[in-house]
Amino acid sequence: MMLSERSAFCRRMERHRHMSEILSAEMTPFKDVAKSDNDLDPQAWVTVGVAKKVTELKDSVSYLRTVQRNVEQRLDAQEYTNAQLKKELSDWLKRELWAVLNCRGRWRLWRRGCSGI
Repeated sequence: MMLSERSAFCRRMERHRHMSEILSAEMTPFKDVAKSDNDLDPQAWVTVGVAKKVTELKDSVSYLRTVQRNVEQRLDAQEYTNAQLKKELSDWLKRELWAVLNCRGRWRLWRRGCSGI
């Protein structure tokens, strides 16, 4: 057997071994793996590896939903804080502006009073 024939033979055997592993994989009912999903067909059969991946993905989705909820809560709190600071700043500016305008008005009145108008 030449080298290229041997490598082709090895590739075929490796492929055959891989396919036989897939076909001989232990089977488990999907309902045992995903009991909480009512929309899945409980009679469907999948390999244990796929069942484990489904469980891992569900855990990941659950974790991501929790993270999203936490981020939304932080964002809401930050928006509330920003709105509160904006209101305090606008109130302060109104007070300062009122004080400046009121002070100018008094100056004008005082000036008018002194000039005899």
